[in-house]
Amino acid sequence: MTKMRTNETPHDHAHSVVASLRPRGRVFAPKVWFTLLALAIAVGTALLSRWQFARADEKTALQTQLEALQKAPPLASVSKLNLPAQRYVQVQIAGSYDAAKTILHDNQIQAGKAGLHAYALFRPANGESAFLVNRGWLALPTDRRLIAAPAIPAAKLVLQGRVNVPAARTKRLAENADTAMLVQTIDLAELGARFGEPLAPFIVEQTTATDGDSALVRSWTPPNLKITTHRMYAGQWLCFSALSITLWLVLSFRKPKP
Repeated sequence: MTKMRTNETPHDHAHSVVASLRPRGRVFAPKVWFTLLALAIAVGTALLSRWQFARADEKTALQTQLEALQKAPPLASVSKLNLPAQRYVQVQIAGSYDAAKTILHDNQIQAGKAGLHAYALFRPANGESAFLVNRGWLALPTDRRLIAAPAIPAAKLVLQGRVNVPAARTKRLAENADTAMLVQTIDLAELGARFGEPLAPFIVEQTTATDGDSALVRSWTPPNLKITTHRMYAGQWLCFSALSITLWLVLSFRKPKP
């Protein structure tokens, strides 16, 4: 360990250490505009990093809430459903399908294969508003003229599924025009007008084959909240903040003018 000279004060020693780190022949002379620019970048990227960390914390809390909803007992009523807080909640409702009101959602992919989602209107036995049920996925036939909706059970049954909200309207394919049965987007207001009655602002994704149709694929994946992605972005912004400060320090050492 290097000992300080007898007549050297701690302040002099610290000054000598800083001087030893200074590039030879250069002095620390930061420019005002460069300092302001580096400060703006450092603060801006630090705030972006903080925001991404906050988003990760929010989605972590949401993930905990979703897991609790999955473990909670299924609801027997959806009249007082609180959305979006109760999105993905399990339901178990007695009622029957309206066979005259069924549609197929075109251009749906399952395990890399093209297909359709079969929807049907469900009327709860307790008199609550009717809602759409996604009964599952079926493969697209080779000839699109052979597309047909799966059979709808006429008997009363107990529907088991999870509540969800339809995806936002997507771009329609010109070659696959909507028909009376085939649609490219699930627009509940539009479908309610077509069926002649208002629909509940949600759908239910059926999870069990209580309707007897085992040919439909019911593989509802849990939502990917991308918590890790938010934390990765937060780390990147933090690195940019540190890099801007480092560059400011390095580039502020300049050769003195003669």
